[in-house]
Amino acid sequence: MFDNDRYITRETSEKVPLALQILMWQMIDELNVKKDYIQVFEIRPYKEELLEVIHRQEIPEFTSTLIINNIGIENKMKIFVIDSLEYSTMLMNYEY
Repeated sequence: MFDNDRYITRETSEKVPLALQILMWQMIDELNVKKDYIQVFEIRPYKEELLEVIHRQEIPEFTSTLIINNIGIENKMKIFVIDSLEYSTMLMNYEY
């Protein structure tokens, strides 16, 4: 899973900095458990200049938290990355 063509919706591309998009794809690539077809990222400002990135999936259950320097995110957001077996798409949760 997630080793096919990758796409991102226009809105997600506009709202999520490129460095963060790349980080999320990398976190999926480096996942050491069986990958669920849907990966969930919760991103929120943390303290003053930090950003909390929570990566999770349901089956098998997995959660990882990463604290990074904030690169322009002002509000919390939830992003889904979905694998259809033909291609993978990164989108905002409300676009699903």
